[in-house]
Amino acid sequence: MRNLHLLFLLFILHGSIWAQESTDVLQEAEKVKSLLQGDAFNWGGQLNLDMRFNTIQGIERRADPFDIRINGTVFASIYNVKTALNINMADGKIIHRLDRPNVKLPAYAYLGMSPSYKWAKIHLGYRSIPFTPYTFNGTNFYGAGIELSPGHFRLKTFYGRLQRASPLLPDISSSIDPTFFRIGAGIQAGYQKGTDECLVSLFYAKDDPLSIEQPILRLDVTPMSNLISSIHGKKALSKNLSLDWNYAWSGVTRNINAPISNQSEDAPFYMDYGGLFTIRNSTGFHKALQTGINLTIKSWLFDLRHERIDPGYRSLGSLFFNNDFENVTSGIKKSLWKQKIQLSGRIGLQRNNLQNTETNTIRRIVGQLNSTIQINKKLNMGIQFSNFSNTNILRTNILPFPENDSLILTQVNRNLQLNASFIQGKNKHILWTSFLGYQQFNTIANEMINIEQKVDNIVFQLNNSYRFLNGSSLNNAFLVNHNINEFSGFTNSTLSHTYTRPFLKKKLKTSLRLSNSVIYMDGAFSRHLIHIASNSMYQLNDQNEVGVLFSFVRQTNNANNINSFREFNCRIRFKTKI
Repeated sequence: MRNLHLLFLLFILHGSIWAQESTDVLQEAEKVKSLLQGDAFNWGGQLNLDMRFNTIQGIERRADPFDIRINGTVFASIYNVKTALNINMADGKIIHRLDRPNVKLPAYAYLGMSPSYKWAKIHLGYRSIPFTPYTFNGTNFYGAGIELSPGHFRLKTFYGRLQRASPLLPDISSSIDPTFFRIGAGIQAGYQKGTDECLVSLFYAKDDPLSIEQPILRLDVTPMSNLISSIHGKKALSKNLSLDWNYAWSGVTRNINAPISNQSEDAPFYMDYGGLFTIRNSTGFHKALQTGINLTIKSWLFDLRHERIDPGYRSLGSLFFNNDFENVTSGIKKSLWKQKIQLSGRIGLQRNNLQNTETNTIRRIVGQLNSTIQINKKLNMGIQFSNFSNTNILRTNILPFPENDSLILTQVNRNLQLNASFIQGKNKHILWTSFLGYQQFNTIANEMINIEQKVDNIVFQLNNSYRFLNGSSLNNAFLVNHNINEFSGFTNSTLSHTYTRPFLKKKLKTSLRLSNSVIYMDGAFSRHLIHIASNSMYQLNDQNEVGVLFSFVRQTNNANNINSFREFNCRIRFKTKI
């Protein structure tokens, strides 16, 4: 890690010296004088307080009796040095699971701020600085970072904690993986002018094997380390033609307790970076590459893209993404019929098993289609189709109001969506919307795609919204959700009605919702749910609002009446502007 710190300091020092410009002292004095004559301090923002109460009868508790959360953002400016403080706080709570052991979560307080002045920005606390998808992207760190953009020069760097140590406790379901304390650092530097850019990135992450005292018996949970270098760029060759590329080289050590490899002594610089990265017997090196050509001819947009990710490629600074595949695709985008039709599509070839290590090899045609059609001023239609594989998050909790029982990472392989909207009435006060969707996906666990757990999901929804002259509205919705896998089938049909009306010169906004759901498992009746909720929000003055939400859920199961319950929830919200 000492070498890593020295490397970062050299990058920052070099960037600072390079960015300095010789400027007349009198001009600088005038700038300082003008700056001091402005407003010395300005601040504002919003804070939200959320308190939740819960009581339930008939089954074990699935939410805490009391829960409190505080979040908000505070903006401040001191002599044009601007910053925003983000606040997220909650008391410790328990995630109550109906069919698995409860999970106890600690209280947390996430604070982060990013003060900035002209082309300089500092990140402190819980922050995120995206690099590239193959290196560091979509992940927060707890620490410090810097972003500099003087002229055409660009510099990003950070250092901090990527994840806490979380041992596998006896009272927590084994489906939640233990995690080691992970520290991470990264630096990105380069040049950007207009649409042209060239950026070089370096990312490093390492787990602390001593951060978990209890021995871990699972062989798939080990302390890891990762070093990635990448280069990303865009270049306009002419007004109508441009190139873009993204290349990354990743070294991943699956277990840093493994012996040091015999190749470490004679390893070239691009593998160990002069001793910064230790090569062990569990270390593997993998590449990811994406290139593209973009062409514009009048109102037509064309592109040709190639992407290849080696088997085993991984970044400890990004969400899971697919590897062991190669795509060659071309795309087109066009507006037709005076921009009433928006059309875009992509088609190409995809293959896997790049190194012939798997028993099955798949070569297939992949495609994507997006189209929206404005038939007239009242009717709009749209269609989306894709058989590209992409990562998504699925919410598995089907019961209303409580915290999500589970979030499952999935690989969506097929996706089809049809939607339409129709405006009715002279005052356009009636709106009809419909949606029909199909998805086929596999679940992801421990960085592995569960090929056997293929799920097909079909959703149909029809909505009708009516606006009255007094400002109130009535919304009616019908939903059918059918989910089937190799082991069981699930069907949920829900009919809901929501009435919203303002009072007291729109200072008080109220709504009442009634929904009725019937659920079938494998074609047989499983349960019946009734959900009644009311929501009121009152504006005390220009700065403060207070709201109250009441919710009642009643579930009646099949003839044996197992797991039937009644639940009451109350939520009190307070918002204040600073």
